[in-house]
Amino acid sequence: VPTKQGLRVPIELSLAVHSDAGFHKDGRSIFGSLAVCTTSFNDGRLSSGISRMTSKSFADLLLTGVNRDLSSTYGAWSRRDLYDRNYSETRLPEVPSAILETLSHQSFPDMKLALDPNFRFTMARSIYKTIVRYVADMHGKACVISPLTPNNFSAEITDKNKVTLRWQPVTDKLEPTAIPTSYNIYTATGTGGFDNGVNVKSC
Repeated sequence: VPTKQGLRVPIELSLAVHSDAGFHKDGRSIFGSLAVCTTSFNDGRLSSGISRMTSKSFADLLLTGVNRDLSSTYGAWSRRDLYDRNYSETRLPEVPSAILETLSHQSFPDMKLALDPNFRFTMARSIYKTIVRYVADMHGKACVISPLTPNNFSAEITDKNKVTLRWQPVTDKLEPTAIPTSYNIYTATGTGGFDNGVNVKSC
């Protein structure tokens, strides 16, 4: 039974994304990722009445996803601890919550990767995928991850009133559900805004 009525705003979860401090003495090893949750507060219940253990499940999924995706792409990525501790970011929200310490800003091997835009994208997409899967599972829904952005896009003017657009789909080797089935093309003319788009099946 819910202990607070709240404002009836459907907030699914709370996530704090941090970087951590620490390094290995050898100066070469990845320090890696850590997650935090809080289960021993308010008799182990959120205000909705559900168990705070769901926060621990969410934190574990975040670590598992980051470790899987980064290790597959960049080599072995260190999975550190999952702390169940009294932190304000995970104690105060009345929804499932976690802290993800993505990597160490004090570790040179970690920061070499952290400054790579491709690494940042891979980590951010991993976090996004975990959130989508977690929320879908909480509601008993099927989960489909958004496909990657197409590449090799080109626009060729073939006559005064026609432009031929071409692009190539991008396969996400880390996510089998991220397969594009169609594309939306939005058009703007002159100084006007974009229209509502046209759905096309081919590229």
